[in-house]
Amino acid sequence: MNHGLAVQPHDEALEQAVLGAVMIGGSFDDVAEHLAAEDWYFQKHQAIYSAMLLLRRQSEAIDYLTV
Repeated sequence: MNHGLAVQPHDEALEQAVLGAVMIGGSFDDVAEHLAAEDWYFQKHQAIYSAMLLLRRQSEAIDYLTV
C-alpha cells in the first residue's frame, strides 16, 4: 500500500550503467550537462556522482580507480 506517497521513477541498473559508462571512458561533460547529484535515486549513486563532480572540478581523471 502506497498511502498516497509518490515514488520517484528509478532504475538501479540504468543508474549503474550510466555511472559505469563514464568510468570506462565516457564523456562526463555530456552527462553533467543533464544531471545533478540529487537527480540520482539511490544515495550510493549520488555519492559516486558527487565524487565525479569533485574530480572534474579538480581537473582529475574520472575512472574506476579515482572514484
